[in-house]
Amino acid sequence: MCKRLFRLLPLVALLAICTGCPRNANNTVTVVIDGDPALVSQIAELLAPSLLDDANWSYISSSQWGWGKPKLTLAPVVNPEELRERIRFGTVTRIDQRTVYVKADRFRGTILVVFTRIKKMLNELLRDNDGTDLWSQLLPTDQGP
Repeated sequence: MCKRLFRLLPLVALLAICTGCPRNANNTVTVVIDGDPALVSQIAELLAPSLLDDANWSYISSSQWGWGKPKLTLAPVVNPEELRERIRFGTVTRIDQRTVYVKADRFRGTILVVFTRIKKMLNELLRDNDGTDLWSQLLPTDQGP
């Protein structure tokens, strides 16, 4: 009896892991980016998280389509039409069901990549050893009397 239960353990573990992954066809979007390959790789690395609906979980995958245009697979993105407003590194040229086509703008894309790198670096520098955020001490948000 114990041996049978032990054999089921990997299956139970797999089911437990997969139920925590809510990625499905209704919340996954493909973004095809046309532009300078070096800039597109930086966009995929640094700016893709800003396109997601939920910060609690995410799925981001970068790959190359057959004709050479890079693509991102992102989840969760429930409404692909909302990506028009979120994509600031270029122009959305077309949305075909759950595939969004973007023409990367060299100037805007570079500015956003540099800004995101600086922000990331400052966050790392200003993080205290105990994990507290020093931004709140340097830039108080309370503008009371």
